[in-house]
Amino acid sequence: MAAVLGGVLLMVVQETKSGERIQRDAAEDFINDFYNTVLDDPKSVWDTMLTDHLRARHDRGFADFESNWSQWSGVERERVRVKPDSQNWFIIDVAYVDQGGNVQSVRPIEFSLVCDDVFANRLPIITCNQDDLRLQDAYNLSSQLIDQNTD
Repeated sequence: MAAVLGGVLLMVVQETKSGERIQRDAAEDFINDFYNTVLDDPKSVWDTMLTDHLRARHDRGFADFESNWSQWSGVERERVRVKPDSQNWFIIDVAYVDQGGNVQSVRPIEFSLVCDDVFANRLPIITCNQDDLRLQDAYNLSSQLIDQNTD
């Protein structure tokens, strides 16, 4: 989040300590960055925004991930909501736009975020910068992308 004050650009970095709840605003910033980047630069998202656990769920690695995203020209989304009675799980309603410009049906996606900073995960006094947040898991993300083509 950036603000201009007297001609000076101020960056406001949202931080969270490892193990604490990630704020909804930080989760929304993360997922907006994810969707704003994944269609133009899936390799960057693969390298910097996914955990090893989530990357391992793609049988053919990056090729699968890139193939899933290459079929879409855009993603329309609503505001991120906190999943009730959970920690660091969020819900967002998304609609994928196919290469023909057709908007597919809106579907909820549940996702979780974790801090990827080694020290923040070991020392509770160290905070996790938003740049260190990673997508840990997304409920049926790959199958939802494939299912959309068959609707």
